[in-house]
Amino acid sequence: MVAFKENADSAHRAMPRGLGNGVSGCGMKAILKYLRVATGKELTPGIIAAIQSFGSRINLHPHLHFLVTEGGEDKEGKFHKISRFDEGLIAEFFSREVFSMLLRGRAYQPGACGENS
Repeated sequence: MVAFKENADSAHRAMPRGLGNGVSGCGMKAILKYLRVATGKELTPGIIAAIQSFGSRINLHPHLHFLVTEGGEDKEGKFHKISRFDEGLIAEFFSREVFSMLLRGRAYQPGACGENS
């Protein structure tokens, strides 16, 4: 857990540089993995990602928004439509990607929170 001071300026200075870009990259990897699992093919979807650092009350609330096409093109240029996205599975893939990113960046040390490594 990271505790921030009350004002957003202090909070933004406390956040690691580039973390938003890294997390949005994790979202993209999670979507690509989901499409691969759902279709059995390597697809290239259209993805637009936006990092938003504030909530509706202009409070610090970092989060991501993704617009994704309903499927993607394979290597031959054929579009494969995905009519339903399993949000739970995408969330699981995303969580694993973020955790792996944090481990690689040494932002998290297994055992630091008292759990077994």
